[in-house]
Parts: sequence; structure tokens; C-alpha cells
Amino acid sequence: MGITLIQSSPYYAKANGQAEASNKNLIKLIKRKIDEYPKQWHDRLAEALWAYRMSCHGATKCTPYQLVYDQEAVMPWEINIGSRRIQFKNDLSAVEYSSLMNINIDDLTELRLWALAKIKDNKARMARSHDKKVRPKNFQVGDLVWELVLPVGTKDPA
Repeated sequence: MGITLIQSSPYYAKANGQAEASNKNLIKLIKRKIDEYPKQWHDRLAEALWAYRMSCHGATKCTPYQLVYDQEAVMPWEINIGSRRIQFKNDLSAVEYSSLMNINIDDLTELRLWALAKIKDNKARMARSHDKKVRPKNFQVGDLVWELVLPVGTKDPA
């Protein structure tokens, strides 16, 4: 019949700490906008997302916008006032701009690899910090230990 049974485990938030930390910060920003503008939160959601995408994150040492586009975002005031960066881009021809963007693609790969290395370094540092506090437990035959007995039908939360 071609039917296969696939077992999947339920979502376990503690197993994905980095995503949970990012979600926590994003939720804080969204809650702040909801508190400030309770009846206009849906209009202000883009502002919260913009703030998150433009802020430098500790794990990667750069903004999510930079990791996607390999350039600083153009702020609205730069367009209104007319910054040198905007003038430079406006003076480029389509061919020059395209070649500049192709060069930036190589830089983007380097930036993403650098950010990945920073994340791995942070995880290793956190693991070392955690391991310093962990004390090994040596049990001998005959030692008294606590045993967790759960009611029938429940799963161990750990």
C-alpha cells in the first residue's frame, strides 16, 4: 500500500535554546508594541520586526539584515535627507551596480561563515562554563538512591 508509519517526538523547547532565546527577544518587542498601541498592534508589528532585524545580536555580532543582504539597511531618514551612501548608489549604472552586488555575494558567504564560527565559539564557551559546575556522581553497588515512580500512562518530563 505504500503507507509508512513515522514516529516524531513532540517539540522540546529546551533542546533548541538559541531559537528560544531569539523568540523570547522578538516576543518582548511585540509585547511592547501591543502595550503601547493596543488597538493598532497589527499596524505596528512591522516596526517591531524592523527593530529586531536592525539590532546587532550578541551571538553573531551583526544584524540579521546584514546576514541576509551583506549590507547595512538604508534607513528612512537617509532617503529623506540624502546620505552619501544613497548618492553613491544612485550614481551607479545598472551594470556597475550588478557587478558590485555580485562581489558582495562572496563577502556575504564570508560573513555568514564568520557568524557561524562566532555561534559555535559561544556554544563551546557555554559548554565549558556548564561543565565546570557539573560534579560527577559515582554510585557504588548498595548505595541508597531516589527513584522516580510516575503514575501509569505519564512520561518522564526530563
